[in-house]
Amino acid sequence: MMINFIWISLITISVIYSVISCNISDLSNSIFSGVNDTVNIVIGLIGPMCFWSGMMNILKSTSFIDRFGKSIKPAIRRIFPGINEKNNSYKNIVLNITSNMLRIRKCSNSFRFEGNGRNEKREW
Repeated sequence: MMINFIWISLITISVIYSVISCNISDLSNSIFSGVNDTVNIVIGLIGPMCFWSGMMNILKSTSFIDRFGKSIKPAIRRIFPGINEKNNSYKNIVLNITSNMLRIRKCSNSFRFEGNGRNEKREW
């Protein structure tokens, strides 16, 4: 809530200052150049994000996750005692660890959120 107030205040102050100093054209030019930079960044990131998300979904449906999960089972048992290996939360934990090891940060966030939703039900 506070961050919204800060952003609205900064935008309002910059618009009022540009009107007072008669620099409205500079304000509009900076807005459009910022939007242009943002679109270029998003277009540049969308391809790798789609590729790695697809790769993680393919790994999710293969036996690689099961084999990798068995290899790190002792570590997961110590971190999450009492979790069942057949539970979906276990698979999401293994996927999260795999994506973190591959340094795919955005994919690991989606698996972390899926795992958190299932962990709240305490299906362990």
